[in-house]
Amino acid sequence: MILRLVPLPPSATIFFSITFPSAYPTNLPIPAAWQSQISALLHNEDLSLPLPDSIHALDKATWISAVLEKATIDMNTGMVTCSFGDDFDGVEWRIDKTKGERFEKAVESVLECVREAQSVIDKDKESSRAGPVLQAIPPQARILRQQARSTLLDVYRRYVLPRLRARLPANYYTLVVKSKLRRTSPLSTNIMDEDPSMFFDNGDIDTESDDSELHTPSDTPPLLVGTPKKYQTPTCSFAELDAAYQYQTLTRLLTQLESQQREVVEEERRVVTVMENRWVKRALRRRRSPLAGQGDSVDVHQLDADEESEEDGANELCRGRPNRISLLQQVLTRRLPSLGQSLLRYTGDSDDSDSDEEDDGPVVLTYPSDDPFADNRAVKLLSPTERQDYEDWRERESLGISASSVGFGLDWTLPVY
Repeated sequence: MILRLVPLPPSATIFFSITFPSAYPTNLPIPAAWQSQISALLHNEDLSLPLPDSIHALDKATWISAVLEKATIDMNTGMVTCSFGDDFDGVEWRIDKTKGERFEKAVESVLECVREAQSVIDKDKESSRAGPVLQAIPPQARILRQQARSTLLDVYRRYVLPRLRARLPANYYTLVVKSKLRRTSPLSTNIMDEDPSMFFDNGDIDTESDDSELHTPSDTPPLLVGTPKKYQTPTCSFAELDAAYQYQTLTRLLTQLESQQREVVEEERRVVTVMENRWVKRALRRRRSPLAGQGDSVDVHQLDADEESEEDGANELCRGRPNRISLLQQVLTRRLPSLGQSLLRYTGDSDDSDSDEEDDGPVVLTYPSDDPFADNRAVKLLSPTERQDYEDWRERESLGISASSVGFGLDWTLPVY
């Protein structure tokens, strides 16, 4: 993968290459998910689906970076262009203006490191008598180049990779099928216009000829015997017939893959929902501030009087401590202060019993009923700044909260994975 930065003139274009080790340890077994993708690619030999050049293209976390050949950030046009080679279509989009200031600061940091490194090299050349061919790169310049490379890689991770994940499918195999189907679709459309029956099975077409004897009156005159029509040979070539077959097969494969992905997402959502519901209910029972006698609505501030910092809450969250409610309230009130301090409320039936029995019922965190953000049109009521703050908060996976755990206009049931 090549990261290419095109800054504003008079600065020169910057290139950095990112490579993954291609060799896989022979003493380790191939993961089952990787093996299933390889088997699926080899099983459909008639479709000529390409195998990945790197084994890392089969991994869910690294397959985009392994398949990506070049990512170009052009500051002149304000465009980001990503190319995946001849087998796949490229992706491009315009740089988000709401993130322009932070994005430009990161790019300027890369340019500053490159300029300092070049300045060190030029000074070393002037002070040395050796020619430019024999002169090695000074250690300080090498460190500055590595720093620029790391900063540019961080720009790719923060601003490019999330957009690619949103635009690309779940894995390499699905990307291959979609790309192949996109290239086959125009030719198949032309064939369908010429001969639509080629895409249907004659055995699946219902006709009335099977029950003609039951519905035919006895006084029906006999059919006139006519000259049979000559068999019409198809006007399509073998290449077009093969394209039609590939189109049908790829469409079926893509439907199956999308169905499987929906099942995986739904299963993950169900598991996380059950676990977090139990987690929150256990946290509510163990809090020193009792819920009994508080009515049907208890303010979130009563559930956490320690006022832990956001970092402490994230650390406790990673260790499995029940701080999710306080962490949600802290993050939301900090990122969206205009919504006030009563953002979330716990709604449920008060329970005076001390039973440890846990059920899997939903734990609902909702706004007050008179809050305008309670319906699905809530996100439209946010200002551009607040909306951008909310989008930035959703990207903060380091806090342990998934991107859709809390969202305006989605559902305020905790969790909404």
